[in-house]
Amino acid sequence: PAHLALTWPIGDRGTAKRLHRIRCPRLVIWGALDELLPPSLGAAWGGATIIDGAGHLVEWDCPDEVAATITPFLA
Repeated sequence: PAHLALTWPIGDRGTAKRLHRIRCPRLVIWGALDELLPPSLGAAWGGATIIDGAGHLVEWDCPDEVAATITPFLA
């Protein structure tokens, strides 16, 4: 059915094909236990920092680890 093209695969909006346009440094953080968007998608996004013990809402599951990852990146 046509409606499935709007919802599957979840999260695939062609972003990986457009990431080369981003010229500034980027940081992708992914939860190792993400069940909506598997961590393997991080490779398609140019690599990702995987946070063990975190699911889809990484910043809620492991806020200290996320902060520890973001802080040096912003410095």
